[in-house]
Amino acid sequence: MITNYKQIGSKVFSRFKNIPERAFYDFYYFYQHYFDQIVKLEYDEYIEIKFNYIEALYKLDKYSLFYTQADSFISELINHQLFNERQQAIFEKILYYKAEAYKNENKIEEACKIYAELVKWKSENKEYSRKLFSNLFQTAQINQQDKIAFVVAFLLSSLVITGISIFIINPFYPQFKETMNSFRNLAFAGGIISFIGLQLMYFRKAKLQMIQMLKK
Repeated sequence: MITNYKQIGSKVFSRFKNIPERAFYDFYYFYQHYFDQIVKLEYDEYIEIKFNYIEALYKLDKYSLFYTQADSFISELINHQLFNERQQAIFEKILYYKAEAYKNENKIEEACKIYAELVKWKSENKEYSRKLFSNLFQTAQINQQDKIAFVVAFLLSSLVITGISIFIINPFYPQFKETMNSFRNLAFAGGIISFIGLQLMYFRKAKLQMIQMLKK
């Protein structure tokens, strides 16, 4: 909730200001109950109430309605004759909530597009950059899940060799103990190296994609 709004005096707005900050259900039902009066308020009053209603939709996981209301409100904000610092802060927060909602619904590509716009608009905000990179990194992992099979194969081989060594080689063929230990260590090292290599590949892919998105 953005709370640094100026003091405005209508009765409906006074009721709105008495709602506790994190009472999201109250904001949700307040907007629905007083909708006919809210839409007739002065613009400054209206956008404060509308913002808190949209924030409540996000916090209550009512994503379908949230997307509809957020898009409509974003259009209202950017098409209004005034777009001052306060309105820009609301606009930014709604975009952030929209990106987070997409992320929560595993719509990572849509989330990344919004994070990229936020990074371009607010380059000094490192949180947006971190979130964009994190989601691109996650996307790279998901898109190349098949490659993790190499890591699993190496680690499983290490476990199998360990089991064979304990139950067969050590009791009955102790002369091969060192050889089996070497194979086990090689398999384990192969798994670790493969894992690190994959992470570096994901990192590079996410970094390049991030640079590309921010150039658009």
